[in-house]
Amino acid sequence: MEIELVGSVEIAKIQAIFEPLDYTFLVIEKREGEADAAVHVTYQVRWKHSGVGGAALELLTAVEERYKVLSFERVTTAA
Repeated sequence: MEIELVGSVEIAKIQAIFEPLDYTFLVIEKREGEADAAVHVTYQVRWKHSGVGGAALELLTAVEERYKVLSFERVTTAA
């Protein structure tokens, strides 16, 4: 998942917002915008929720309510 943030301080806020919902965000890459103050952050997000696909949709919806999502890719693994 790649998200556009207003500044680097937002990186810590994301973990605080979503950790209680059992999502774990790991920063993979951070790029500063050249023309503006935007920061593009790529995260690996992990969770263990029951149901088929529901957790991914819930996550995407919750993140889009707060931030601009630039890309979202879902990969499932066998437990």
